[in-house]
This record gives sequence, structure tokens and C-alpha cells, in this order.
Amino acid sequence: MGKLQEEEMEDTQDLILQAMRSRKMRGNASYFAFTATPKNTTLEKFGQLQPDGTFQPFHLYSMKQAIEEGFILDVVANYTTYRSYYEISKSIEENPLFDSKKAQKKLRAYVEGSQETIDVKAEIMLEHFIPHVVNAKKLKGKGKGMVVTQSIVSAIRYYKAITRQLEAMGNPFKVLIAFSGSKEVDGVEYTEADLNGFAEGDTRDKFDTDEYRLLIVANKYLTGFDQPKLCAMYVDKKLNGVLCVQALSRLNRAAPKWGKKTEDLFILDFFNPVEEIKASFDPFYTATSLSGATDINVLHELKDALDDTGVYEWFEVEEFVARYFNNEDAQLLSAIIDVAADRFNHELELSNEEKADIKIKAKQFVKIYGQMAAIMPYDMLT
Repeated sequence: MGKLQEEEMEDTQDLILQAMRSRKMRGNASYFAFTATPKNTTLEKFGQLQPDGTFQPFHLYSMKQAIEEGFILDVVANYTTYRSYYEISKSIEENPLFDSKKAQKKLRAYVEGSQETIDVKAEIMLEHFIPHVVNAKKLKGKGKGMVVTQSIVSAIRYYKAITRQLEAMGNPFKVLIAFSGSKEVDGVEYTEADLNGFAEGDTRDKFDTDEYRLLIVANKYLTGFDQPKLCAMYVDKKLNGVLCVQALSRLNRAAPKWGKKTEDLFILDFFNPVEEIKASFDPFYTATSLSGATDINVLHELKDALDDTGVYEWFEVEEFVARYFNNEDAQLLSAIIDVAADRFNHELELSNEEKADIKIKAKQFVKIYGQMAAIMPYDMLT
């Protein structure tokens, strides 16, 4: 080997070593990474090494704190699996409005799995979305929903099923689909642009208009998509870890302009068990409010317990409601509340423990009532 070749090899090695050194983080510099959902590799690179060998962020602004301070909304507060949704509905089958045969038929079709399954799931989604979001005028009539599917084929089938069902209803609103590339389904080649009727790059802006209320996605718009009007999500895809948090967090954008609150959010999951969703959120949440299906009887038990406290009389509740919906002055409403407050603070001579118990029960009642109302009409809860 000649001298020139040796020098060239040394130069090459130097360049390789220089490139390797340039990738190493400098000891005299500070490196910061800002992310809501850090992966293990991110923590290892930017976090602080702990005595037990794990890495922790040097500063944590948790989801819990961000929710408490009003910067984002709690997307799991009204998270419900389809099994829970079905069980809650079934628990009120004594109500004449509940059609148990229809519900059982839906559940069987859901379990069997076929093209008919998607049609049935689409029907269930619309049966929630139309009365609870569209007709309820969530977000001042601007509320939107997202259907998260496990594949492009699934997304296209959902698009066709939902579009067909909406046509039968007289097209109360339009639907969009989002996926990359092209896909053949039942012998026909489809693209996002073909189905939507406009360029793929326009989907985001079109969905922001009042004309479109539902967006069906397949591995698209699950991260980095900022649409504050989203308040409902229907999940038919395996979600776990960081992707789970990122996907469900499409709903967490605060929107004071439209009066968006945590109670306006709703997630119906056909695919994932609640324990796996909870496990995905735990590392980022600090504390999580996920739980199993809510027993509607608890709501009635809480109401009975509150009625028995003597803090309010039922005619006062009815008078307050009448005045409230008559848009009467806040001073007139406060006069009724003041009577109950005086009983609570003075007349009943309640102990601190009794007062605390009443407050806890009242908060639980409001929370559970909101959860139930996201699943079924209010008049089915009375």
C-alpha cells in the first residue's frame, strides 16, 4: 500500500471519528427537549440519571397540572369502552325507551366481526354523535368527531357505511376521510382525494368548516393535528403507549371561544380494554381518573342521600330550574341558593364531617351525572 493511500485512509478515518464526535452531546452545553409524551430514548438522552439506573425529566409539567390550570382538557374523564357503554344502557332496560332486543342484536353483530360489523358500529357511532354532539349543539353547534380505524380498508368501509346511513337521514352533515396513498377495496382503487372530492392537502382546512362534522382516519392525523372543535372520538384500533396518549389527546385542546369543557368530551372505544388505556396514560398523567363502567344506580343512591340531608326542598329545586331556563337575573337565582346555604351553614347545625360528606356526595353526583349524560339522554336519568 503506498503512502498516498495510507494518508487517504487516515483522512477518511479522521472524518469518521469527527462525525462520530459531532453526534456526541458536548459536556459544556445544555440540551433541552420539550415534549408531552417522551419516549424512553428521549428520557435517556435528555433526562437525569437516577440512583436506580432510570432516567427522569429534569422538570415535569404533568397532564394533571395542565388540566387543573385549564390549559388542556381531561380526555379520559368520559372515556368508555363499548362493553361499558352497552352495560350502562342495559342497566336501564326497565325504561320503555330502551330496546333490549335491538341492543343485543347490535352486540352480537359487533362480536361476530364482518362487513356487517362495521355497518353496526357506524350506526352506534351515529346514534351517539347525532343526539349528543350535533343536536345537543356541543361547542355552540361547532362540535366535531373523529373515527379512528385500524387500517385503510377499515377506514374506507367506515366512510361508505357512515355516508350511506347519513344519506338515509337526509344528509344532516358531511364526512371526510384521511389516509395516505391509494388502496384497493372490493376491486376498486381509492385515494383520499377521490373520496373527499378535493385535493388531499385541503382536508385539514375543509374539516374546519361547519359543513363537515366527522373525520375518519387511518394512521393519519393522530399526532400533531390541532382541531379545537373535536369533542368526540370513536376508536376501533389497537392503541397503547405513546401513540394512545397522542391519539386521544386530539380532544384535549381548550376552546374558550366555544365554551369547551371536559364534560363535552366523549370517547367510545370498541377495541381496547380500559386497563391498557390507563396504563398508557399513567406515566404522563401523574394521576388518572380512568375507571370501569359506572353503575347508574349509584347516581340514584347519591340523589336519595342528598335529598335526605334537608339542605334543600324539592320545590326550591324546581323553582330554581324554572327561573334558570326563563333567563331570570342571577340575583333571583342566588336568593334560592342562599336559603339552602343558610341551612347548610347554620340551621341544620351540621358537624364539619357531615358538611364534608355532603360536599363529596354533591361533587360525585355532578360528575357521574355528566358521565351518564354523555352516553344517554338526560331524560333517561330522571
